[in-house]
Amino acid sequence: MLKKYWPFILLAFLVILFWYPVTQNNDFFYDDLGFIETFQQNKTTLGYFFAPHNEHFMPMFKAIFFVMFKLFSLNIVPYMWLLILVHIINVCLFFYLCRLIFPHAKWLPLILAILVLSNSTYYEVIHWFTLLCTALSFMFLQVSLVFLHLYVEHRERKLLLISAISSFFIPMNFSLGIIGIAFIFLYYFCIINKGFRFKEIKEYFKLLWPWGLAWISYLIVYFIFSHSSGFKAGRGLFAFNLSNAFSNVLSGFGGFFIKSLGIGLLMQPLNIWVAGFLIFNLIGLAFFLILYFSLNPRKERGRVLHDRGIALYSFLGAFISYLVIAVARTDLSSGVFLNWGRYQFFSVFFLTIFIGNMLPSLITLFSKIFNKKRFKIYLTILFILFLVGQFVVIRAKAHSPIRTEGNLFEGTSLLGYQGEGIRQAGKSDNQVA
Repeated sequence: MLKKYWPFILLAFLVILFWYPVTQNNDFFYDDLGFIETFQQNKTTLGYFFAPHNEHFMPMFKAIFFVMFKLFSLNIVPYMWLLILVHIINVCLFFYLCRLIFPHAKWLPLILAILVLSNSTYYEVIHWFTLLCTALSFMFLQVSLVFLHLYVEHRERKLLLISAISSFFIPMNFSLGIIGIAFIFLYYFCIINKGFRFKEIKEYFKLLWPWGLAWISYLIVYFIFSHSSGFKAGRGLFAFNLSNAFSNVLSGFGGFFIKSLGIGLLMQPLNIWVAGFLIFNLIGLAFFLILYFSLNPRKERGRVLHDRGIALYSFLGAFISYLVIAVARTDLSSGVFLNWGRYQFFSVFFLTIFIGNMLPSLITLFSKIFNKKRFKIYLTILFILFLVGQFVVIRAKAHSPIRTEGNLFEGTSLLGYQGEGIRQAGKSDNQVA
């Protein structure tokens, strides 16, 4: 049993190792206060759970927050451990999904899962309880993809039902989840089916209609309750600005690279050295790669992308994730996409798969330049340095007064005296606990 499940045990251990510091020095953030105030004033009618919160329709998340508040009040520690538990589930799901996507790669799924679990881009999701909603959407998306893949392989009806039902809950916690249906269809056509052929469109409909039905059912539920609550989606933020949208998308990709290296406001001396060393090596590898493709005939080059279907899926998934936010929130600057970890959450999933799709081909290509065994050792050293850098930046953030990127809990004008009161109450509860 241990031999079969040791990767999942290892991943759970590493998640706890990396993220337990966030349980030690945390308070609620100002976006949490709207929920807390409602719970404290006993305004939680049935209609409250189904009324959109800003643009987010999140009945499941509200219900979880409500139960947690009734059980633990303002003691932040159980909330943080709940987030760590959800992160463990997501990382294990990601590992299993990567085993389905890369069936012949022995160690690659585990490496990619460790890359995801340690990436400090996730910091806001673990550190900031309100964004449990994003983690829940991500969890239901992965469940849908895993069981879709298994259904296509085994054709068991229960697998289809689990996947389709799970897809209904993807947008029930976070508005970005409404595009989850696109990620499911893309997964089928890019990774499972390896293409789209018009002559087989009837077969596609017979297979995929349950997921379409789940998506339509969600929209019906959403518009019924959003209309009854007098909510108007978007509130005028959908004034499409092409130049802003695409500059923000580019900033999103840049933000993934910068934050994945641990570059930010709270960099420690060790982080600076590690990030600098990693950047230097990445530039060196890029230089050798350019020379390799420039100086070798086309027939001798090989290719960088191991599987073009996987590459297309992962790139389009990341691009769509950034683009939807950029279009829906034209009031945001490019700096937000560089700095805010929560806008990287879905994209990290896709871009990590993209990186995994490149690694086997890159190792093969560079093995023609360097000794293959030594090159793998070199990559292992870079990976360990990356993990060290992420561990240090996570600990630095967990013990700082900064509750999320660029915002101070005590310095936010939206909190005022109420925030101080909640903070003190939370500390008292923690001391009692």
